[in-house]
Amino acid sequence: MRTLLAAAAVFTALGFSAAHAGPVAIAPMELSKDVRKDFKREYGLKEVAGLETYLNEQLAETLAKSDGTGTAPMAATAIPVTLDVTLGDGRAIHPTMKQLRDKPGLAYLPSIGAGGAKLKARFVNARGETVREVEYDWFETDLSYVHGRPTWSDTQKVMRQFAKMVGEAYGEAEAAALKVS
Repeated sequence: MRTLLAAAAVFTALGFSAAHAGPVAIAPMELSKDVRKDFKREYGLKEVAGLETYLNEQLAETLAKSDGTGTAPMAATAIPVTLDVTLGDGRAIHPTMKQLRDKPGLAYLPSIGAGGAKLKARFVNARGETVREVEYDWFETDLSYVHGRPTWSDTQKVMRQFAKMVGEAYGEAEAAALKVS
């Protein structure tokens, strides 16, 4: 089973012991085939690491205090599951460093776009069976909200909401894992 280093740090920082954290392992974030191409060509793959770190921190914090409602510590008897997350789309609201290098006339602040993301998570039990899925996407539709915000702020907004949904789904995934274990 994959280890959860980022979550362990957050669990410790929040004062949760490993028993109360529950045995949820967050797998490295996957990129859909199209997103991998887009990031490589357009944004730069370096941006993925920052987004993955941010997402893992949000997921770890939410799962550390989640019992399926997102409000209480999980039971020490939680069933081991792995959380596989896929970024299906991600859009920046300002140009990334790669874009600024590739297009010399491009300016950071005046150049804006509608940001957002599409994410999918699967809770997978020890047998490799998917016991619960969560999907969420949101993209900004009003560019008047974009000014003065960081490059990935809309994507991070989606990640925060997605993490909350994953925390709420954890209780259902745990119950389903009990049934098929």
